Amino acid sequence: MKFGVNISGLFSDLQRYCGDAQGRKVQIEEVFDLVKEAGFDCVDFGFGFLADSLTDEEYFAYIKRCKEYLDKIGLEVSQTHGKTGYLKAPSTEYIIQRAIREIKATAMLGCKYIVIHPLRTLESNYGLDKEKRMAENIEFFKRLQPYLEQYGVVECIENLFGEDKERGTSVPNTCSTPEEILWYIDQLKSDRFEICFDTGHMLLTGDYTGDTIPDAIRKFGSHIKVVHVHDNNKIKDKHLLPFMGVTDWAEVAKALKEINYQGVMSLEIIVHRIIGKLNKHAITEYLKLARRLADIEKIA
Repeated sequence: MKFGVNISGLFSDLQRYCGDAQGRKVQIEEVFDLVKEAGFDCVDFGFGFLADSLTDEEYFAYIKRCKEYLDKIGLEVSQTHGKTGYLKAPSTEYIIQRAIREIKATAMLGCKYIVIHPLRTLESNYGLDKEKRMAENIEFFKRLQPYLEQYGVVECIENLFGEDKERGTSVPNTCSTPEEILWYIDQLKSDRFEICFDTGHMLLTGDYTGDTIPDAIRKFGSHIKVVHVHDNNKIKDKHLLPFMGVTDWAEVAKALKEINYQGVMSLEIIVHRIIGKLNKHAITEYLKLARRLADIEKIA
């Protein structure tokens, strides 16, 4: 089994705690070097750190540069992640055009899978606008389908959550249940759509929907093509290392083995939420620990 880690948050942390302290801009190659040194095989290439203001020429030149360096040091891109922050986007069309650029970039990175969140709003909490959102997202995904086919990329629909700010907790939102996500897969009737299973998100919503992480894994079955691995306290999406929250990782590992999951175990962690005063050494050692804890062969 191969192991990966998300780079978008790591890039931000490295800039904040190392680059800013030295009065310089961290280069993406430094992030890739850290991931390699920590023993990972793959990266989850989040597009969040790339400015929307880049021209296509600038954007794809940067992607080409990343691919060349990843090949040089022997890291593969196992999945990419489209930008989120939909509430700040000027329009749905803006989100679609951005996603199309990300699909092409995914292909350039030699990657088969991209995670693009479905459309949702604050009004989607507790599934209050479920029917409206489902119809809207079917059209959203259909708009992306020709580009997924053109570039040979598979969109993996991720299980998500919302935030009830009045109660100070995480709650179900769009795509918070296995049944809803499987409905999309059934309606779209295309091999361009599969599932991204996020352990932390399912932990946040399971008490509301009645879905445990292992049961959700079994419901999704072979549709799971990528996995986001992180832990929390069932209240906030903390993106902690395995065993730093309340997840029963032995049961998670058992369920993944039952469905014969052969994909990458990709950690989606945020380093600064664990370590207060960061430097390059601390980040590197944290990543090494993360790599060891993600090995489900040793957990089960």
